[in-house]
Amino acid sequence: MTIRILIDTSVWLDILKDARLDPVLTAIEDLVAVEAISLIMPEQIVFEFDRNKDRVKDARKTTLVATVRRFRDALSQIDSEAERDQALQAVSAIDHKLALTADTGEKVIARIMVLMAKAPVVAATDSVKLKAADRSLRRVAPCHQTKNSIADAIILESYLEAMAADGDPDAQFVFVTTNTNDFSAAAGDKRTPHPDLEPLFAAQRSTYSTQITDVIRNVDESSLDEYIFGDDFYEEPRMLSELLEAEHLLSRQVWYNRHHDLRRRVSSGETKLVDAIDLTQRPITSLMTRDTWAAALETAKRTEDEVGLENLGPWDDFEWGMLNGKLSALRWVLGNEWDMLDT
Repeated sequence: MTIRILIDTSVWLDILKDARLDPVLTAIEDLVAVEAISLIMPEQIVFEFDRNKDRVKDARKTTLVATVRRFRDALSQIDSEAERDQALQAVSAIDHKLALTADTGEKVIARIMVLMAKAPVVAATDSVKLKAADRSLRRVAPCHQTKNSIADAIILESYLEAMAADGDPDAQFVFVTTNTNDFSAAAGDKRTPHPDLEPLFAAQRSTYSTQITDVIRNVDESSLDEYIFGDDFYEEPRMLSELLEAEHLLSRQVWYNRHHDLRRRVSSGETKLVDAIDLTQRPITSLMTRDTWAAALETAKRTEDEVGLENLGPWDDFEWGMLNGKLSALRWVLGNEWDMLDT
């Protein structure tokens, strides 16, 4: 029996970005070829992939080059000069081939677009658009956040329409996405659908997944054998740019939460706004100049625009502790002392 799978745009872009997922693309191609799976391909996914593919392709190339560079740096730790020279020659050959070979990202794009072309593209019907708009108006997942997620709702409704159109009660459907912000539970296990979506995946014929590798294994357990070592995936260290990006986001989140506490104190009069602060006056900690307060409000607005209100809380005590712990750990990795939480 052919299993019908909707692979969300986020998954296709992950496959394009990360060279380690090349075997996953091969497995999808093989399973489609033998009709073990068939792809549900809403036109919205084709549009989104086409719009983002060049940007993500550049990130893939950067990652490959950076990996070779890190490996070259690591070779300097080899004590034996002969072994070090031999290894450096091999790395130089790989580096040279990378420079001369056509961008591997272009090849991956071509393979993905072939798969998209082979699958019947599902146009967004009026019914799909109306149901997606209704989700947006009612603020239910995937439209439960402040951003406009109607495109995600169209993808979801296209999946549901394809499932409803299939008269076989034994047919199996899978919705796979890595867009956990819009589709997964807001708290707890991100591998489970948002509570608004749980009824859609309660029946045995419809499954929700955030791991394309798990989906492939369930279809054909041997498909990814060459990709697995000891049933674990090889975890490559994060690039410095990824660490800095994550540190910046956490720093903004922690600052914004503290800013809202300051707003509470200003509103209650606990912190008093003044034109200027006399440093001889006590306690000066309960005073703030109006210029400083205006600058803080401007910074808060920039943070909201940059990060998005949906990523700025509010958080419970556990989530707040996790944010601070992540920020402290990242800063330690980047060279700060432990517990450095200044924002």
